Amino acid sequence: MLAALARRWHDTTTEPLMQAARAYAESRAEALLNVIGCFLPAGGFDLRLEFALRSWALQDAGIMAQVQQADALRLETLGALLAHWGCERQDADVRARTIYLVQIGYISMQVDEPLSLRMSRIRITLKSMAIARPNRANWPGSTPATAISKGKRHEDRHHRGNGLAGFRLGIAAAVARRGRARRSGGAEPVRAAR
Repeated sequence: MLAALARRWHDTTTEPLMQAARAYAESRAEALLNVIGCFLPAGGFDLRLEFALRSWALQDAGIMAQVQQADALRLETLGALLAHWGCERQDADVRARTIYLVQIGYISMQVDEPLSLRMSRIRITLKSMAIARPNRANWPGSTPATAISKGKRHEDRHHRGNGLAGFRLGIAAAVARRGRARRSGGAEPVRAAR
């Protein structure tokens, strides 16, 4: 039973994060939006199971070892994503830890805030990582929270060539693509490094 639970945990937490990190992206900002979107309620990462396993790990050394192994794999995956986008090794490691530990902090602290509030922080989050300098003009007529709540989807073909395609597409499109990839049984390809 423990093995089955550990497998389910991997399949509903680590696997969606790895798929998000490997999902197609036109820019560094979009690649990070794919990852951040994974941790949102409809993003595929099982937040409750992650919290439960981490809580259990505090009392069980075997579970703690599995959690630490998953943490290492997740950090390695995020570091590879950042290296793909041109970050040096140490820089990629620090940024990966920053991204990951913030998301795990949301889970561990049981943060319960409106999606609109969390979405309102995304531009500053990306700016704080010095990955991209977001510009409000790059949103296609709405905020990302509005795009999600109204179910708007902006396809890649309409926004090719824009350096901040992640903003033009918004989180909604990134999450929608991952959902389609999951339903079709595979991840969409990561674009070749420029």
